[in-house]
Amino acid sequence: VRGSAARPEVYLTYGPLVNSLRPAADVTFRDAAAVWGQDVLAVVLTGMGRDAVEGARTIADAGGMVLAQDEPSSAVWGMAGAVVDAGLATAVLALDRFATTVPTLCRSIPRPSEPCEAPDAVAIPEQVVREPIPMTPYF
Repeated sequence: VRGSAARPEVYLTYGPLVNSLRPAADVTFRDAAAVWGQDVLAVVLTGMGRDAVEGARTIADAGGMVLAQDEPSSAVWGMAGAVVDAGLATAVLALDRFATTVPTLCRSIPRPSEPCEAPDAVAIPEQVVREPIPMTPYF
């Protein structure tokens, strides 16, 4: 994720593996925290390994929120469990609670003064494999 809160861009790259993965939650979370800071709401669902812990730490340090799926509703409680064990989860929820909790929290985040718009011209980084996808954090 690059750009600004009013003009974010998402890129898929062939950059180095992080946590033996590409894409990696740690990279996405870190970049989201750099763009949106305290307005980030991250969700960590069932998954293997510790990917998301360092990214969740970056989001928490920026004042954002991290929701983690609880163990009973997870097929694998690796990623979410690691975030919870590290003390980085703002809340730990059963899977069926995300459908109501996420929209409620998103409505509480102030919207940017300008709507997100696609840039007229984009400098494509060397390792990008797709065009940027303009997006907004408000679904």
